[in-house]
Amino acid sequence: MDFQDQIDFHTKSAAGLTLPDHFDAVLIIDPQAEYARRNGVFCRGNHETELIATQIKTLTPIFREAGLPVYTAYYGAKYRPQQGTHRPYEVDFYGYKYDPADTLIHKEDNSAFNGTDLKQILERKKHQNILVLGFNTSACVTDTVIDGQKLGFQCWVMTDGIGDDNEHNGDLRKHGMQQMAEVGAQFLLCQNALTRLALSTERIKALLPAPLCLSDTQIQEDQRARAMQHMAGWQR
Repeated sequence: MDFQDQIDFHTKSAAGLTLPDHFDAVLIIDPQAEYARRNGVFCRGNHETELIATQIKTLTPIFREAGLPVYTAYYGAKYRPQQGTHRPYEVDFYGYKYDPADTLIHKEDNSAFNGTDLKQILERKKHQNILVLGFNTSACVTDTVIDGQKLGFQCWVMTDGIGDDNEHNGDLRKHGMQQMAEVGAQFLLCQNALTRLALSTERIKALLPAPLCLSDTQIQEDQRARAMQHMAGWQR
């Protein structure tokens, strides 16, 4: 399964899909340079992840404007013992731009629910329908969504808002998409979410002028990069 297959997965799974009256919050998973930037030291992003990072950069301010709380889960680098948290400017955020109104969730596992207080925060604020986007489809997105569903939340995965870096191949992506579907996660396109947020057709077209897609050359380059990454044996 490649990126276009991931988008097509939405078409099949969304047949007869009824959107909720409203979304309660947005969860952005690991919007960091290590996973999204295509060129850089210790970065394993590709054309796909760059595309998704741009999507996140475009949409996050719109979600805030619509009144949706933004939760951002991330792997942190430096620790500040006296406050038990990380400084936002020390995290390698990419595409996503931190806002003081956002809630940061530092995690040390694939799932944003494992070892964090995300569940308690969502329950306390009565947030049920959660929009999900970020990285990586095959790992942190899948594990977070599965846990979220099992904990009683309804996850709405934006299929053109999630992506895989060079460490993850198409088989892992396909398996992850199937796993999320099996536990009841729902899939939609970013355009669907914006429509539910009552954005006008004209504004949606201005924000998302065309469906996300990669050229054949970009797909081939990403495939070669993933093969090289696999041969290098990078694992996390």
